[in-house]
Amino acid sequence: MGIPEEKQQSVFERFVKLDDFRQGTGLGLSICKMIVERLGGQIGVRSKVGAGSTFWFTLPLRKETPVAGALFQEKEKSFRSLAPDEALPGQYTVLVAEDVLENYLLLQAILKKQYRLVYATNGREAVELFHEFQPDLILMDIKMPEMNGFEAVKKIRETAPDLPVIALTAFAYEKEKQEAMDCQFTDYLVKPVDIPLLKQKLKFYLK
Repeated sequence: MGIPEEKQQSVFERFVKLDDFRQGTGLGLSICKMIVERLGGQIGVRSKVGAGSTFWFTLPLRKETPVAGALFQEKEKSFRSLAPDEALPGQYTVLVAEDVLENYLLLQAILKKQYRLVYATNGREAVELFHEFQPDLILMDIKMPEMNGFEAVKKIRETAPDLPVIALTAFAYEKEKQEAMDCQFTDYLVKPVDIPLLKQKLKFYLK
């Protein structure tokens, strides 16, 4: 339907929608912007009311650099192919429960140099991988298939009452935050992730 010129830049901000009748939370474009800029690129839009919109982004790629898109071609295969490497001496293990591969890849780009990452695509897998790898901390999405984050944390708390578990979710309402606290989440962060704050939280809980 097109975007008025005065609103074209604001659509990349969190929770911004053109009107209250559209579905969604207004997070999609801000997540895209964060991923593109994290990879060193730029994103923008050309739009005319009544004519439509064209969204574009650029990424700096070198000829010899493997294109990250190869991972997306494997998306139909088991996500377990992203098996974790062995932990280095003194390295903490962080379990990331996130059903959207793109969101995990962003966290991987941010954290993989410092932490050993284990990837679960839903709450059921998160519980299984928790028992298998005994992580030092968990980053847990809430809305996931098969078993949501609330249910997964309840099961994990049966054997690990003191393990740091941080909710990392698009839900920003007090109701969800209170439910997370009732389910014994340790902390609560809202997507798109505030990268400096996330790093600060990890250091604090892994001290």
